[in-house]
Amino acid sequence: MKKILLICTLLVLLTGCTAPRDYKKNRFTKQFQEADSMFNEKYRLNE
Repeated sequence: MKKILLICTLLVLLTGCTAPRDYKKNRFTKQFQEADSMFNEKYRLNE
């Protein structure tokens, strides 16, 4: 019984860790990226 429980636990951990996570871009992320790029252009940080 313990072996079965151990195998099931390992399977759950392995499938949970390898599952790809899709992150949806939200409005805050978009605004932050726009502000960051404007800051970089203003202070010429990418040169």
